This record gives sequence, C-alpha cells and structure tokens, in this order.
Amino acid sequence: MITKPITDFAQTLMVARFEFKFDDVAKTAGDSEADFGKTNIAATVFPIIDLPPGSVVVGGDITVYEAFDAVTYTLLIGDLVDPDRYLVSADKKAVGRTALLVTGYEHPGGIVGMSVTAGDVCTTGRAVVSLQYVIKYRATESLN
Repeated sequence: MITKPITDFAQTLMVARFEFKFDDVAKTAGDSEADFGKTNIAATVFPIIDLPPGSVVVGGDITVYEAFDAVTYTLLIGDLVDPDRYLVSADKKAVGRTALLVTGYEHPGGIVGMSVTAGDVCTTGRAVVSLQYVIKYRATESLN
C-alpha cells in the first residue's frame, strides 16, 4: 500500500513571451540588425527566447493580433539543432492563434529562434510568441 504520493513536489509553470511588430528592429542570429517585414523580406532568424538548461516546453502558441499584410508571412520556431522544433513552416499572416508543437524535448539551454520570411514588404502586423516550460528536477512547491 502506498502511503505517500509518488511525486512529493511540484513546480510553477514558467512562461516566456516575445512580442513583435512588422517594423520592430532586432538583432539577428548573425548579430546584424533587421526588421520583421517592413523592409526585410529575406529568411531571417531572430533569437527570441533564452531557455535555461533542462527546460522542457509543455505548451505555447503564436498569436497574430494584427494581420501581416504581405502576400505570405512564413514563420518557423525552433533551436540550433532543429529550426522548426516548435513551429513547422507556416504562413501566419492572418489574425489568429496557432499552438506550438510539444515534443517533450529536454533543451540543453540556449536560444529559441524564430525564422521570418515575408513574401513582400509589410505595412501592418503584430504578434506574440508565448512559450510555456518547466525545468527538469526543479521543485518550487512541496506536496506533503
């Protein structure tokens, strides 16, 4: 007979967010600067979230709040090992929410990147990437 819970700890869910607009300028993975579609339409990778070692993504989404008015607006979200680990190439120009892929992958720590390719220049567009994660073996609450 089990007299004690199998797991005697829990942890708080952590959420990292990255908000961007078509005309925001940010550092790219190549350490130059580019915008998210106002003038830059080439495939560009932006580092958006820095995860600690042992992180496991358990949820998240990308929500487009204001449509990107390019012919296409293709996004991928992943890491250095797998550039589309969390979001496979998708046209995200329209307003709406898309859930990220949850794979159970234990991240070694480091950057989650977002690749952006606009079909032509944008004059509108705003979105938020939200990444929910836990850290393996971390305990913030006791269940006893």
